[in-house]
Amino acid sequence: MKPDNPNFSSSSEAGEQILSRFLSVDELLIRPTADMTQEGLGGEATEKPVAVRISLERFQELEQCIRNFPADPKPYEELANIYIQQERWRDARRVLDLGVSHNPNYEPMLFLREEVMLQASTQELELAKQRLRRQRSDENDQHRVRCETDLANLRLSVCESRLARHPEQVELLIPCAIALRQLGKMDDAIGRLIKAQSIPPLRARASLQLGMCYQQMGAVVKALAAYRMAAFYRSPLPPTDLKKRALELAADLAEQQGLVHSAIQYVQALMELGSNDMERLQSRLKKLLATPF
Repeated sequence: MKPDNPNFSSSSEAGEQILSRFLSVDELLIRPTADMTQEGLGGEATEKPVAVRISLERFQELEQCIRNFPADPKPYEELANIYIQQERWRDARRVLDLGVSHNPNYEPMLFLREEVMLQASTQELELAKQRLRRQRSDENDQHRVRCETDLANLRLSVCESRLARHPEQVELLIPCAIALRQLGKMDDAIGRLIKAQSIPPLRARASLQLGMCYQQMGAVVKALAAYRMAAFYRSPLPPTDLKKRALELAADLAEQQGLVHSAIQYVQALMELGSNDMERLQSRLKKLLATPF
């Protein structure tokens, strides 16, 4: 007899909810249910995972069900979700690898497996950063760089795989481009971002990322133009957090390049948005106004 899942109304939904405790929107922006209008740059998940205790009998039931009904995806998903709650990423990956081998076209399991892979890689990068903070060395720094590259490659692979399965999920163009930029593949990143700019819900975020690409390439004029577009689109209006981020980047770049008049305009635009850091912005504006053009 196949055991029912007593803990989750939907195994794929449960997996997404569980993983959302560990992964910020900015780290992924790969989930098709992600809010495409959120910026979340550098954001971190703050909710702590809840410890889960599962009886040995339940584990045995699920393992037995997997052996007896290898084509049934539900036991794989339930067992993987248990491991996810316990932060046992390798065990979750092992179960999902086996499940996918028996259900290669079952989207909820493919999706959950990709999320687990991304989380495991993200955790590996965080551990590498912690190790580098504890002990500065060339070896630890090289390990961190390798982990960053591995995560970027994985994000790219997941994005491209999901786009191949679901071409309508155009929001995947953004994290795909971010990964390409991190890997130094600027032409490919720019191509995807220009395509994303033509899609209204993605327009502002694509322009922001496009500005980052151009800035990384040293194309200052193009970078500033992209940041301006990200901040001042009228239809649809960009989210406030994204607009602030674009203006901050534009102000910093303009000031670095000695474009004082432009920097003043961007800082004034930031002040008009309102900020908890108004004192710092006022001081910055005063300094810029005193700078010879």
